[in-house]
Amino acid sequence: MTPYIVGSKVSINPFAAILALLVGGEIWGAAGMIMALPVIAMLKVIFDSYGPLEPIGFLLSDVDDVKPKKPKHKKKLQSFITEVWDGMFRSKNNKD
Repeated sequence: MTPYIVGSKVSINPFAAILALLVGGEIWGAAGMIMALPVIAMLKVIFDSYGPLEPIGFLLSDVDDVKPKKPKHKKKLQSFITEVWDGMFRSKNNKD
């Protein structure tokens, strides 16, 4: 069984990683620096999975990790046009 969260899939923005290391080091010292990156990775996974917090997960993600999303309305529009187009030909065939 493979885990759902794999290290290569959780890529953190370098600026967020440096900022987490600095904040973790200031709060808890060396132990905070060690724990900062796993905590940020867990937060990123939580933010990505919860809809209202997705923008924060986007800010934490690496530039190479971000893929442009295809608009959903395009697929709906395409299926609607196909349905109308097919309907026009069906009505012509039924009249004969």
